[in-house]
Amino acid sequence: MMTRRHLGRGLIVGGVLAAIGWFLVAGTLADAEAADHARLHAAMVAVLLLVAGAIRARWPSAGLASWAPTVGLLLFATGQAFEAIGAIGYDATGRQMLAELHDVGLMVTPLGLVATVIGITISLALWPGRRAGAARWVGIAAAIVVLVGGLAFVKTMIGI
Repeated sequence: MMTRRHLGRGLIVGGVLAAIGWFLVAGTLADAEAADHARLHAAMVAVLLLVAGAIRARWPSAGLASWAPTVGLLLFATGQAFEAIGAIGYDATGRQMLAELHDVGLMVTPLGLVATVIGITISLALWPGRRAGAARWVGIAAAIVVLVGGLAFVKTMIGI
């Protein structure tokens, strides 16, 4: 049976293995520029999975406060994984069929960015939880700042 701690560790190990594997495979499947593009996205997948795994491993029983950012990071990592696989579909002669996966990733990544921002916002809003007084308001203020700043960042990143 997979426990919450196992899930965190599995994400960490999976992220590292995915990055190493894709770094090795991308160079043999594509020209240099496309391989570098694929490696960039693979590195992002590894980082996102490492962060998601660290959150789950550190706070396994925090409920929504740890699940919300983890789900956002996993969606973001999924978009980046599609982009990593699809990036090798570009070469000097033009687009190949595999490049369509890159386009799928371009659709999923903004959703993952928004979900991550909302997840972090939820986590910050729940963090002070049962505390009274200033601590509760600090958490809510931090959540509002992250939500507004994060969505402004996402808007800039996806070009809306």
